[in-house]
Amino acid sequence: MQLYEEHTRTNTDVQYHDFIKLYFNDISKIPLLTSEQEKDIAKRIKKGDEDAKRKLIESNLRLVISIAKRFFGSRLSFSDLIQEGNI
Repeated sequence: MQLYEEHTRTNTDVQYHDFIKLYFNDISKIPLLTSEQEKDIAKRIKKGDEDAKRKLIESNLRLVISIAKRFFGSRLSFSDLIQEGNI
C-alpha cells in the first residue's frame, strides 16, 4: 500500500511539473508589449475591442507568474496561485 501511494504521489508531482513547464513555455512565446502598444490597446479596449482585451491579458501573463512566485509556499499551491491570477 505504501509503495502504491509513493508511486502515485510521484506521478502526480511529475504531471504537476510538466503542467508548469508547458505553461511557462506557452507564455514565453507571447511577445511583451511596449508602453506605446499598451496605450494603443487601452484605447481600443475602451471602444469595446475584445481582441485588444485578449491581447492585453495574454501579454501580462508573465506578470501573474512573477507575482505568484512571491506567494509561493503560502497556503495555495503554485498552480492555484497562477489560476487565481489568470482569472
